[in-house]
Amino acid sequence: MDLGDPIEPSANPGGSQNGSQTRSVVAGTGLTPAALAALEARWIDRTLAEQSRLRRVDSMTGGELVGWKRGDFGGIAIPYFMPGSTCLRDYRLRRDQPDLERDRRGQLRTKQKYLSPPGRGNMLYVPPAVDDGLLKNVAVPLLITEGEFKTLALWRLANWSSERPRFVPVGISGVFNWRGTVGKAGGPTGERLSIKGPIPDLEWIHWDGRRVIVAFDADVSSKESVRFARAELARHLRSRGATVGFLDWDPALGKGIDDHFGLGWAGTGSGCDWARRLFGLRLA
Repeated sequence: MDLGDPIEPSANPGGSQNGSQTRSVVAGTGLTPAALAALEARWIDRTLAEQSRLRRVDSMTGGELVGWKRGDFGGIAIPYFMPGSTCLRDYRLRRDQPDLERDRRGQLRTKQKYLSPPGRGNMLYVPPAVDDGLLKNVAVPLLITEGEFKTLALWRLANWSSERPRFVPVGISGVFNWRGTVGKAGGPTGERLSIKGPIPDLEWIHWDGRRVIVAFDADVSSKESVRFARAELARHLRSRGATVGFLDWDPALGKGIDDHFGLGWAGTGSGCDWARRLFGLRLA
């Protein structure tokens, strides 16, 4: 296995909430120029990529990280850390060469571009620089998006020309993945049944009295299932005392929020009216 820079030992040597063992090293090697350029197109610069410990892995290493054996698993390893800690929880893998399949219209589309270890519960992605205090401070607005790279692009925006974050972004791995299996119970015939509910990581955040924005992809307007997932998430957070709004933009300006920023909208006043309106940003 290809191992890289050491990180500090975990204060919890028994493992994470999801049962994975904490590790003392981050897998992989430095990102290639091509990978850095691709990330920059999503408004993640080299400094942020390195701070977030994004790493290049070959197929063998990638397969070992996520517990898959057949296929090409070369790509970018995305480590998950406990908030404000170097405690490594687990990985997700962004594959360079995902599988292809045909949809109902016969069009080719990518399949399993992002992989997680089989059986691992859903987790909240928090940029490594976000500490526990930010998650608990209800005066700091919070933005929820889908995917790690979108979360990192938003973290760059949160700190743009500012000494302190204007808001804190967190990510879920899919629009429904703020929920997951949270326990087991016996069924009527003795079988073991999964108990579904909000993931435990949501307890890191103080919600009561907090302003929250849900920023899923711009094609939410054309996907009923995504609109339903967004509405259910909002309903849950409102039940916990949060004030919840939605962030929408023209899909022609980028499907994901990171694509939107990569086209230049984050660094220009005219393109960031939504950010100024929601969070009072003043961008150069």
